[in-house]
Amino acid sequence: MKLPFSQLEAILDHLTDELKQGSLNMERYVEEWDDIMRFTGWSWDEFLAEIDKRWTPQQKAKVSLFQA
Repeated sequence: MKLPFSQLEAILDHLTDELKQGSLNMERYVEEWDDIMRFTGWSWDEFLAEIDKRWTPQQKAKVSLFQA
């Protein structure tokens, strides 16, 4: 079962905070990130597609305001 993206994002945010605080070096950060991705059931392609989906503005269908 794959962990929902919102929970994955929270875990990765915590991991990034540990890197910023100096609790992890970059090598350990990358290892932890890979372990988290594997454990939570996300592939890198799925993760990147989700990030792209969230950062790409969604196109809304245009509807005319006044209809004849």
